Amino acid sequence: MDYRLSVDRANLIRGLTLVRKTVRRVRRAGQAIIGFDGTYLTVEAGIVTFLAHAIGAWPGNAIVSDSLVHALAAAPPVDDPVIVTCDGEQLHFGPLKVACKWQPVSSSLLEVPARREWIESLALKYTLPRGRIIAEGLGSEVAAAERKFTALVRRIAKSLAPMGVTAADIEALVERRMAERYNAGE
Repeated sequence: MDYRLSVDRANLIRGLTLVRKTVRRVRRAGQAIIGFDGTYLTVEAGIVTFLAHAIGAWPGNAIVSDSLVHALAAAPPVDDPVIVTCDGEQLHFGPLKVACKWQPVSSSLLEVPARREWIESLALKYTLPRGRIIAEGLGSEVAAAERKFTALVRRIAKSLAPMGVTAADIEALVERRMAERYNAGE
């Protein structure tokens, strides 16, 4: 699996400017999600989300450290277009290379139901490209579902702690099951 995008440098620079402006206010180590909806590269890092016009194939989300986005904001790539590639374990963003976690999205969901339960909202990150989630205004719904899931995991982990089960164990199990369920036909 090798995915490749050609990203418009001018669009990318505008988005990275937002990152540079917010880095002074909020700086916590976290993750960034890089996705593609067929037209736009989507980058989510902390409280900043931006789009950049792109061409290529990218049927999923690459999850990386947000330090990549901050490094790109500090020293943007000079090539135009900027080439972004992912092999499922490594992401190359222009001249930078970082480890990533690849999360494929299902192509089986064509329409998003108008009203969802929180588990269905949580499943959107497996069934839709990040760009579409953001474009359709579903980001806050997914974030709320993730908060509910985190609270549930904490309660379960607390109950199962005497057996040596951790929150990370539970999250890994659910992550694996969700990926199997929604990406089985890929």
